[in-house]
Amino acid sequence: MCLQRSTSGRPLPRLASPHSGSPGVHDSTCFPSCLKAICTAKWPFLAKPTFLAEEPRPDLANTPLAQLVWTIRRHTEPLLAHRQDSLLSIHVQFGSLPETSPSSDRIGWVIPTIFGSIPTPDFGVETTLPSIVPADGTTPATSIIFVSPNNGFTGTVTLSEPSLPADLTCTAIIPSTIPDGSGHAMVSCSSSVAGTYNVTIIGTSYAIRHSATSTFRFATFPPPEFTISAITPLSFAASSTATSGVTVSSLGGFDQQVNLTSTVYPSFGLSVSVNPQSFVHGSGASSATFNSSTPGDYTVTITGTSKSLSHTTTIIVAVTLAGPPDFAISASSNSLNVEAGSPGTTRITITSYNGFTGSIALEVSAPAGVSCDLSTTSIQSSGESILTCSSRIAGYYRVTIGARGGAGPHSTTVDLHVAAVSPVAPAPSTIRGLASALFYVITGVIIMVVVAGAVLALRRSRLSKS
Repeated sequence: MCLQRSTSGRPLPRLASPHSGSPGVHDSTCFPSCLKAICTAKWPFLAKPTFLAEEPRPDLANTPLAQLVWTIRRHTEPLLAHRQDSLLSIHVQFGSLPETSPSSDRIGWVIPTIFGSIPTPDFGVETTLPSIVPADGTTPATSIIFVSPNNGFTGTVTLSEPSLPADLTCTAIIPSTIPDGSGHAMVSCSSSVAGTYNVTIIGTSYAIRHSATSTFRFATFPPPEFTISAITPLSFAASSTATSGVTVSSLGGFDQQVNLTSTVYPSFGLSVSVNPQSFVHGSGASSATFNSSTPGDYTVTITGTSKSLSHTTTIIVAVTLAGPPDFAISASSNSLNVEAGSPGTTRITITSYNGFTGSIALEVSAPAGVSCDLSTTSIQSSGESILTCSSRIAGYYRVTIGARGGAGPHSTTVDLHVAAVSPVAPAPSTIRGLASALFYVITGVIIMVVVAGAVLALRRSRLSKS
């Protein structure tokens, strides 16, 4: 931006672009090097002039330059204050300027001044930071590009990525144009080389140009894998069982079949069963069941195998001594329902454990009015006896069966319910094998027949005499 002079020699401010070719101008000269005149065409049809002073110049206070500045300020400020739709911004700055006009008698120096400006429609470009993705050359990282208007901007913004870093592959920006100055687009990139890559996104609308940076991060992740773990340590008494949970977990998207096997050290004295023994999709929960009658310490190794992958977990098992040899007594049915005078039976069972081999004596205790017997009262180690009970008196009774031997006496009970007998209807009387009613009916019929015969015989006898 330069100050142009007419043929009359008086300086005239020109606020048009140097390329406007305005008529009526005969020659053009710029001010000395103390003033930089810069014209920036922010719109194709409009120039935006800016005046900058290289350094404060008090000696310019009463020069034509200062007069020009005050003339521009006096005439343009009222105009621009009412032209909110103007696209022109005028900035005039000096290192120091007089507070009043150059012709005033009072001159006070003030700090550098910037004339007010009218906001210019514009737009901004921003991008989001994608998550870190594997550097496998196929997994994309996507950045969202936001275009936002400023000061009423409604133009169309074209988005582009002029150049890409090496080892980075990106798709085209979708969409590549944003209408009305507001919207968003996306760009996706992938790489097979781990690292951080910056991509410059440029937004253009006529002469307006803004840029933003999308940062894409790629890392090397471990290959798909699985792990195996179990509950340990474990302790249980001999001649019993115990269970430990075995868990197989997948890592990095592992989705292959895993097979489980077990080994025991020492190899005798403890048995192990694993269920289930395989997982189709690389993860799941299984149970390892242990059984032993031999006290001792054992090391159990559970191995998970999937093709070339193999992992193990160790379970420490302690089998302790069981209690003293003993036995248990039980009844097959602890409740009997019978009628008075009728017997009821149940089976009494003796079960030995911890190696009991002694003799067991059985006895039965019944309340008054109840009679009970055992088919056998002596059992060696283990066996059965049949209990038979009956009563002629209706009621509820509890019978106790005791057993002696082993670590101490044991007992079990049987509840007996005796129901009263229903009264029986008397048997019907009979005469010569016939029911009495039937006998009397037959007898009556016979008498009637005999009487009727006698009457007929008597009539015939009288008729024959006459």
